[in-house]
Amino acid sequence: MTNDIEADAILLDVEKDISKSFNAVLGATIAVCIVFLFLSANFGNAVTQITGEGNSSSGEYVPLWERYLQDYSTDGPHGYVLETGTYQMLETANEWNSTHHFVEYELPLEEGGAAPNGL
Repeated sequence: MTNDIEADAILLDVEKDISKSFNAVLGATIAVCIVFLFLSANFGNAVTQITGEGNSSSGEYVPLWERYLQDYSTDGPHGYVLETGTYQMLETANEWNSTHHFVEYELPLEEGGAAPNGL
């Protein structure tokens, strides 16, 4: 009977040691994660400040619904015109002030052309 009690005591000690080592590893992992979180927060701000100083295009993008109010710029990297002159919107017959162009094409029967289902 004393052997059983001693074996149980040894097993409990081993389980406590395993639990302590697991808790230590878990605590160390959480501590390292928190340290990296603070480091990334500090160095992330420094990196964005450094790269932000050399980047002159911040604020270049205007929201889509305000772009028509901007001047037509031709000196930017993507701004160019084929013909110089005044530009204005053409009047059309629909509410969107858009023009429609139909491009004629032929679609083979195997791709669904010529109404294969009879519609």
